[in-house]
Amino acid sequence: MFRYLFIAKNNIKKQKKDMITFLLMTLIASFLIFISLSFLLGTGSVLDTVYDQINGADLVMLMTEDKVGEAKLEEMLSGNEYVKGFEKHKLLPLSASKFRHKGDKAWTDYSMYFESYEQERTIQKISIDTAKMQGNEAVLPARMSMEFEKGDILEIKIGDNTYELKVAGFAEDTFFCSPLNAGAYLIYVSDKMYQQIFFDNPVADLEIQRYNIKYSDMVFKNHLEDAGIDEDIYNEYMDWYLRYSAEHPEFKGVLSNALPYAMLRVSAMLLPMIFVAIILLFALIIFAVALVLTHFSIKNFIMTNMRNTAIMEASGYTVKEMVIILLIQLLTVVFAGGLLGTALGMFSLDKLGFAILATLGLNWNQPADIMVAITVLVFMCLTVILMTLVIGRDYHKTTVLDALRGGINTHNFKKNLFPFEKTALPVPFVIALKETFGKFRSQLGIVFIAFVLTVASIIGFGMRDSFTDELYLMGMAGYVAADADLYVDEATEQYIRSMGMVEYMCGECWESVSYTSGKVRKEQVISCKGVTTDTPSGLMLVEGRMPVHDNEMIFATSAAERMKVSVGDVVTAKVGLNEENYIVTGIVQTLNNMGMMSYMSIGGLERMTGHLDGHNWLVKLKDGYTLDDFKEAFGKIYPDIEVYDFMAEVYASIGMVMTGVSVVALLIGVLTVIIVAFVEALVVRTQITKSWRDLGVSKALGYTSGQLIIQVMLSNIPALLTGTALGLLSGGFFSRKIVALLLSICGFKKMDFTILPGSYILATVIIIGVAMLTAAFAGRRIKKLEPVKMITEE
Repeated sequence: MFRYLFIAKNNIKKQKKDMITFLLMTLIASFLIFISLSFLLGTGSVLDTVYDQINGADLVMLMTEDKVGEAKLEEMLSGNEYVKGFEKHKLLPLSASKFRHKGDKAWTDYSMYFESYEQERTIQKISIDTAKMQGNEAVLPARMSMEFEKGDILEIKIGDNTYELKVAGFAEDTFFCSPLNAGAYLIYVSDKMYQQIFFDNPVADLEIQRYNIKYSDMVFKNHLEDAGIDEDIYNEYMDWYLRYSAEHPEFKGVLSNALPYAMLRVSAMLLPMIFVAIILLFALIIFAVALVLTHFSIKNFIMTNMRNTAIMEASGYTVKEMVIILLIQLLTVVFAGGLLGTALGMFSLDKLGFAILATLGLNWNQPADIMVAITVLVFMCLTVILMTLVIGRDYHKTTVLDALRGGINTHNFKKNLFPFEKTALPVPFVIALKETFGKFRSQLGIVFIAFVLTVASIIGFGMRDSFTDELYLMGMAGYVAADADLYVDEATEQYIRSMGMVEYMCGECWESVSYTSGKVRKEQVISCKGVTTDTPSGLMLVEGRMPVHDNEMIFATSAAERMKVSVGDVVTAKVGLNEENYIVTGIVQTLNNMGMMSYMSIGGLERMTGHLDGHNWLVKLKDGYTLDDFKEAFGKIYPDIEVYDFMAEVYASIGMVMTGVSVVALLIGVLTVIIVAFVEALVVRTQITKSWRDLGVSKALGYTSGQLIIQVMLSNIPALLTGTALGLLSGGFFSRKIVALLLSICGFKKMDFTILPGSYILATVIIIGVAMLTAAFAGRRIKKLEPVKMITEE
């Protein structure tokens, strides 16, 4: 065994530069694979760990403050066998709020929810100690720790009122962590500050009660988490609500929402999963490229050391033993690179947790998993073993006599497609074409690498082109383009329509509706939005058409799957005691509520709720007018009605997507540069070594070092261009499918995925440009070539 190790060690020394390249690429690949797998497997545990630490609620229900309604809900919860306990806390949602660092000029629009940290909590506790906090001290959500530090002064502006809060710490919450769950920051303040904000802003949103509900152990023992416990509680209360409110018109105890932790856990993981999946994909690409490079390097090593191979065979070494030596050589390098990469990953995991904080809204709290590291290392080693068995076949193809001659034949008997005597092309270019198409099999690795890198680049750059455009992302996610958002009655609505600066208005009202269908008898509570049908809705149809008549409705993709319905089916909808039948006319996709949405006309919704005097309106202004212009004109007539910046509200939900996509595109670009540089440096070094005598002869015949360097630079360009062209042609198709797969968790089935011409050009420039620069740098070795000294060489 020692002799095998000795020969393998000697081979590593002979291929020092190639093995260093393989080591570095293996290190990078194992590092990224370990980090990606750790995040993929551990992100759900991040949420569950916080859930355990704060004794997280299994269900949160929001209700407008009303003593009678609260008493009824509490009676129901106390008598429910599935409810272990509950607590209620006052919650103040303020949509029209802005914030900034004290001293900054610009304000950022973002919805703020306020609770007092002085309220006693045993369920959904605050994750940090607030016992000694007082005055203007505030606890911010964890995701704000990327903008603020402990001790900073946060300025919040609500209407004409400005508040200064001293940042005392950052809390982690399982419900308000991700922007996809709630486009708002939950901020904890003192009782005194809470009361001051509530008193100063009488036109703000109504104060509500937040019920944090804990399920009994029986629910989890019998796996009843998805059995619709939240729907049963909601339906029971709404049945009572409709009967009671019919007799008491002044009653306002509306149960506005029921938020199960199981559902929000899935939606919170969407952004980190997409981000990490892309990184894992690229890590695997890097490893695949490393294997192709090593395959290329080893085959060249075998070809350039034919005589040594023959001597070893003549000395008694079998083909099997030489394969074992090759295996030891490659396993040593991949094991070293994999070990270093996973060790670096384990050391860096906590430091790289900012990626989870940015996308999930919670700090990474999971330890490095040694089993993940072992899995990555074993996977890389097994892959190299398989590759070695493939490479080892070359030893079977060569006899001892052929090896002693330095190769099987001096002529490959293939047609010369590019003869010098019949072409007017420059000599270096003809030689490059001969290298590519005369020895096409040897160039397949370079073609494959260029193809894979181009497709990966197109995916990243295409995501940047598509998902950093606000209007495109809004359309894909189901948002209509609008400037202002406000709640008004019918008379005010007519005034807004008469304003010359208004291009169109979109009305909408929300309701939780219980649905049944022929295939799903159990009531399914799905959020329903009544919308105006004569203006743009912002929804992207997957199939069918939008509802026109009051007995028509549409489902979003996830809701349609849950209801097991398709276009043309009839469903029964129920609000309280009122039931109506509706025809499903279409299926749409939306980012709202993880695709668990339904839509119908406002008239269709009023069939169950009765006439609504007022509802929410989104206002689109004509070109040349701004939101400030609208606020100024509207405020002169209706000074007490709050006008919200709709685009700021939307950006609160999709801004993280846009930022994350930009980071991914940048990372893909950087990694592509690194890989292309590695590939080209290795190929050029190998080519120069293999052609050292031929280059010496060319220099002796009068070629300058510059001309030979240009020849080397062009030698792999045809192969790179071929792979890049194939990648560009395939990029559009593959990128759309891959991105659709990543977004399918949210029910996305249709995307107008756009790749701008500039992205195709950028991918080509990166790959070809970096390859030529690297070749020029590596080709400087030719300057050291002295033909006279080569005369005495063997």
